[in-house]
Amino acid sequence: MGLLNVEMILRSLNLQPKSVVEEKLRELETGKNNIDHRYSQAMKESERLLKIFEDNI
Repeated sequence: MGLLNVEMILRSLNLQPKSVVEEKLRELETGKNNIDHRYSQAMKESERLLKIFEDNI
């Protein structure tokens, strides 16, 4: 929702063409997806390490 607000503001100010705004929004979404994936991977790894730790106590 926040990204849509940014797009609406930029359009209303006519600062950038719609295609540029759309490309930037795609880049932001890709970055968010990459962060989400890395977070998920880190959580899996922390769970794996915690299990190893607990098994060795």
